[in-house]
Amino acid sequence: MRGSHPEEVILKEMSSAVENAHNDVASTVLDLLATSQRLPREQVTLNSTFEELKMDSLDAINLIFAVEEKFNISIPDDAAKSIRTVREMVDGVVSLMKNRALMQNK
Repeated sequence: MRGSHPEEVILKEMSSAVENAHNDVASTVLDLLATSQRLPREQVTLNSTFEELKMDSLDAINLIFAVEEKFNISIPDDAAKSIRTVREMVDGVVSLMKNRALMQNK
């Protein structure tokens, strides 16, 4: 990136890394959800709601446990109670992973 300031290059690289991480998390969560609900993967999207996917509270709890185990995170109970869509789950996981990375780098 000729002519770019080092800070701009770093920000672009970080932005790209965050986007790639978000896509990886999304793909993994979609796979976990499709498997746990015994649904075709193409039927589950980021815009799917748990209600549309016919998930009851036990299904949601099991998904949260699977996601916590897969990503080695802990989703706070109050946050877990408010998750209603696949996108909210993915965004929450990415946020928790980002916070963990920031804490480890301090």
